[in-house]
Amino acid sequence: MNTVKQQPLKQLKLVAIGYLKPLKNFEFLLEVFGHLTQYNITLDIYGGGDKTAFEKIINEKHLKIRLMGHIQKMQDVMGGYDMFIMPSKFEGYPLSVFEAMAAGLPLMLSDIEPLKNIVKEHAIYFDLDNVAKTAGQLKAILNNEVNIAEMAVQARIYAEKKVRRNIYITNLLKIYADVLQLQVGS
Repeated sequence: MNTVKQQPLKQLKLVAIGYLKPLKNFEFLLEVFGHLTQYNITLDIYGGGDKTAFEKIINEKHLKIRLMGHIQKMQDVMGGYDMFIMPSKFEGYPLSVFEAMAAGLPLMLSDIEPLKNIVKEHAIYFDLDNVAKTAGQLKAILNNEVNIAEMAVQARIYAEKKVRRNIYITNLLKIYADVLQLQVGS
């Protein structure tokens, strides 16, 4: 069996989206990136909130993280990244995950049940209790030991089916509600 060793990636550009608050858990990514200062792995975080504490840590530790602030249309910038990352401690129905999948970005998500139930096998999951292991997963991706390109294709197909299905169900429920409202009003 011939196995061709894939060349390492020149860089890995990650994007994260969310308000800078404890449930989004961006502090975890600051710790992870503390292990990655010698690697060409960067992270841009889009979202509002108080940047002061984050900027202090980023500057003191020379982390390759930029706080980009709030943006109206994420789809306009998603194409400039290699992977979407979400370190949340809790999520409901994360639209940003589906936006990333629809944009063709592979996903790296915290291994919490809501995300695993929604995204299934279409992501790389990481343990929120193991910063070093998560940094190791990112190094493996940079070294091209994980095929994120194929994952992105499959995730995009899944997102299109899932989102289309949810839109259909939402519209159907609205029709039912309208019909019931008409019957009650008659």
